[in-house]
Amino acid sequence: MFVMLGELFKKKFAVRINWWNFYVPIFHNLVKLLHHAENPYIGWMVRRAALINDKKIHFTQGTVIPLEAELNKKGSQGSTVMPIHLVEKLIREAPDRYIVHRCLCRDGNNCQDFPHDHACIFLGQGSHVTYENGISRKASVEEAIEHLHKGVELGLICQCLWIEAEQYFWGFPKDKMQNFLEVCFCCPCCCLSLNSCKKITEVFGDRIQSIGWEARVSGDCIACGKCVEVCPMHAIVLGEEKAEIQGRCIGCGLCASNCPTDAMELYQKAPLKDDIKDYFWGFRPDV
Repeated sequence: MFVMLGELFKKKFAVRINWWNFYVPIFHNLVKLLHHAENPYIGWMVRRAALINDKKIHFTQGTVIPLEAELNKKGSQGSTVMPIHLVEKLIREAPDRYIVHRCLCRDGNNCQDFPHDHACIFLGQGSHVTYENGISRKASVEEAIEHLHKGVELGLICQCLWIEAEQYFWGFPKDKMQNFLEVCFCCPCCCLSLNSCKKITEVFGDRIQSIGWEARVSGDCIACGKCVEVCPMHAIVLGEEKAEIQGRCIGCGLCASNCPTDAMELYQKAPLKDDIKDYFWGFRPDV
């Protein structure tokens, strides 16, 4: 019964291009509601509605991929495969690619720092509904990889995400839920998953993981505070003489790319796996 009602809801109310401006404030306020997931009184309802209440049955998760190859070379353990190559491989092997016209997170927060029209890429047959509803365009392998590299130029954070509750926004059919994956280009100010990772640490935090890279501080740090400002996890603080990493680093690389003295670098603490899909637990996306 509930499955039938859910599928009916998706057919009637999934985001369509002509409804976009209607959904933007709804999405923004739902995100704010999600931040109450650890509330002792209503948290259980929020977690259940967001489909993040039980890791045994709800597999919402994502991986953070540092895109800048030059940064990665500093700390690489000799591997010629860089994280961005894994994303390129994912795009090449996907049977379908759809580039969304606008970023719902940035529209919802009226972002002033990053372009709203550089949005995510949906991969897989389950993503076709975004094209049917007019919110994305079909893309070739070359167009999708060009879009990926544009994200590098803009200084955005790349995440590969599978967010179960998003089926109700985008309209993914229940029988196609394993056939989609989202390649997101996130700004630290507006991104739903990054902000949820920061604010809902117990429930959501461990669902977003690094693919094995972390930041560290070298002796050239001048304690300018640039890294502190851009860290999406608030994991960096200023010590007496230099910046210090005291929180959970997800290896996004923003600190390194914004450091004026190259004092921040990413290092590879674990070997890369063969495929982005190898990082997912509980199921393997089929895209």
